[in-house]
Amino acid sequence: MSAFEKAMIDQINQPLKDVKYQIIGSDGVEVLCSCKDYLQLRSEEEISIKNCMVPYVAPKILDIASGAGRHSSYAKQINPRSEVTLVEQAPLLRMHCKTMIEGSTVFANIDDLPESHKFDIIMLMGLGLGVFGNEKSVRKQMYKIANLLEIGGTLLIEGGKYPEGDFYLANLEIKYQGLVDGPFQWGYATSDWLTKVLISAGLNIVSICPTTLGAPYFICQAIK
Repeated sequence: MSAFEKAMIDQINQPLKDVKYQIIGSDGVEVLCSCKDYLQLRSEEEISIKNCMVPYVAPKILDIASGAGRHSSYAKQINPRSEVTLVEQAPLLRMHCKTMIEGSTVFANIDDLPESHKFDIIMLMGLGLGVFGNEKSVRKQMYKIANLLEIGGTLLIEGGKYPEGDFYLANLEIKYQGLVDGPFQWGYATSDWLTKVLISAGLNIVSICPTTLGAPYFICQAIK
C-alpha cells in the first residue's frame, strides 16, 4: 500500500479526523497536506462540472486520477443516469470508488481502457495532470484523452505551476506513518502550455478559470 493510499483510506474511515501526510520537494522542503481536501469539492469545481453536464441526458463520464472519486460522485448526484468510468492507480481507492458510485467501472491505468470506449465528459481534476510525469508523457496522454472524447464532448483539466517556464517537472516524495512514495516525478504546466497542446490535439478551448487555491491554479474546459 502506498503512503498516499494509506492516508486517504484512514481519512475515509475516520471522517471526523484531519489526516495529514507529508510531501517533500527536491529542495527538501516538507509540507503537510490534509486528506480532507481530496474528499470535498470547491465551489468552482462544482460549477465547472454542472456546466459541462447540461447538454446530456445520460452522459458517459471518465474520471482520470480519480482518487476517492469526489468529482465523478458529484456528477452522479447531479445526474443519476450518468455512466461513470474511473481510472485510479491505488487499489483500495478503486474499491472505494466502485462501492461509492453505483454502476461505475474502474481501471488501474488509462492504457487499460479499450480503444472503442468514448466519453461525453472527461475529467482530470485535482492537479491530476502531474500523474503522467514528464512533458513528453503528458503531451502523449493529452492526445490519447482527446481521442477518447466523443465529438462535442468536454474535457475538464485542473492545472497549475509555480516556477518559471511553461512546464515544470518536480521530484517529490510522500510520507505517511513510515510509508514512503517516491521519489517520483510530477508535472506542472501553465495554461498557455496546456492550451497549445490541447489545440494541437484537436480540441477547442472554451474557458480557463482561476480557482480559489490561488493564482498559479486554473481549470481549463475544452471541447472536441
